Parts: sequence; structure tokens; C-alpha cells
Amino acid sequence: MEDIDITSPIESSEWGIPSPEAVREKSEKQKESYKKVQAQIQRAQKDEKKAKWDNDELFQILTRFIQNPYYEVLIPQVTDILSIALPSRPIIGMLALIYPEAAHHVIYAIWAPERIYQMQSLYRYDDLWIFQERDLHTTIRQWMSTWIDSFDRYIVIWESSIVMQQKFLTMIDASEKPILVAISAFVGFFFQSRNIVISLSTIDSYSRFILKNIRTTLQKSLQGHPDKDITQGEVIADTTLFWF
Repeated sequence: MEDIDITSPIESSEWGIPSPEAVREKSEKQKESYKKVQAQIQRAQKDEKKAKWDNDELFQILTRFIQNPYYEVLIPQVTDILSIALPSRPIIGMLALIYPEAAHHVIYAIWAPERIYQMQSLYRYDDLWIFQERDLHTTIRQWMSTWIDSFDRYIVIWESSIVMQQKFLTMIDASEKPILVAISAFVGFFFQSRNIVISLSTIDSYSRFILKNIRTTLQKSLQGHPDKDITQGEVIADTTLFWF
């Protein structure tokens, strides 16, 4: 019988028994896999908490919004976007255009408290005024631009749910119409509240720009996320909207 040197490592290919080195290597791989899974679970738990916080905030905001008769005309649009399960954060972002409590929430969430004064100083025409973009009152133009930028930042700031972002982008791509209709309703209401007569085609044009901009922002935010594979979107460059 052939002698065996018991001082040398036995390879698994020779005896079917893993060597100590192989055992250690497998153990290290298992530990690494466990760490990755654990990190994923922790990220998911944090993301769920973020989404719950958004839902709680929306509930508080909507409870008071629907009780205010001034906004009664918008309740059907709010109902529609709730019925398609649009995430809470985009709904709050839409409301921020015309509802002070939502605007306050969004503006402080992005750490830009000075912006709230723009909403408080909005001009309202005494008589019906036919919309002309070049001649639009400065405070109205500024608030629209501020709201678009605030909404844009609000949906992707660091405490924003990554699942929410992904869901919102998917919904924009799959069923744009109800979201676009809701944005148009809020934009139209805003101009009406300033005593401005504006065509439906102009409202639709602005609303499409706003939604397209949001879509691009979501794509850019998700593109670099370590757990997601998102295709790159186009960069929007509009130099005429609200005449910056």
C-alpha cells in the first residue's frame, strides 16, 4: 500500500474531501454573500420607512386639502391619481403648485425655505388677463419656475424612496395620460387663480414639458444607483418656457 504524507494538504480532487484552504475560501464567500444580502435588506427597510413617511405626509395634507371648498374642483383629479396608485411624493409635488401646506412641505424638504416667500407674494390680476408669456408678471413666472425646480428636486432628494422613483418612472412610461391630465389640471387651476385666461393647448404644452423634465430627472437619479439598471434619458433644454 502506498504511503501517504499526512503533513501535506489533501486536495478534494484526490479524496473527495475539501482542503482547509478550500473550506476557508468557501466560508469567506458565504460571509461576503451574507453581508451583501444583509445590506440589501437594510436598504429595503430604510426605503420602506421613507415611503411610509411620504404616505403619512400625503394623508395629513390631503385631509385638509379636500376640506377646503376653494380646491373642490380639483378633487376629481386627485381621486384619479390616487386610484392609479401614483406614489405619494409626486402627488405632494403637484399640490405644491397651488396649495401652501404642500408647498411648505416640499420647499423645506429640499432645504430652500426662502422660496416660500415667492408663493406668498404672488400677483393676481384685477381683471381677466389674456396669457402672454413674454408679459407674464414677474412673481408668477418666478413661482412657476421655482415650483418646477422644487418638484424636480423633491422626487430625488436623498431621503426619497428609490422604489418610489422607479415606480413613478415606470408609470410615466406605461400610462402617461392620467398623470399628464392631473398636472394640466393643477397648472390650469393655478393660472385661473391669478385671473389669467390661458388656452388648453398652452397648458398641455407646459404640462408635457414638466412631465418630460421629471422623467429625465428620475432616469438620471436611478442610472447611477448600485441596485438598478435604468436606461439613460435625454437632456431637456428649453430656453423659452417662462422666459428664465
